[in-house]
Amino acid sequence: MQSKKGTLVETIADVGSGFIISYIISLAILIPLGIGSIAGESAGVTIALISLVYTIAAIARKYIIRRVYERYFR
Repeated sequence: MQSKKGTLVETIADVGSGFIISYIISLAILIPLGIGSIAGESAGVTIALISLVYTIAAIARKYIIRRVYERYFR
């Protein structure tokens, strides 16, 4: 059984790498399309904020799913 701390470390490592990949892909796609500026911020800042929101949601989702799995299916 994985500890709660172990679950959190695994989740942050997994989703943290996803944040980096998401940011790079967003830069490659949105800037050439002319999309990426919100409220006067630069495209890089906007993309970072969007990626951060998705990353926080992904950390919560993955942590909860892992804990449910550990509790009910192990």
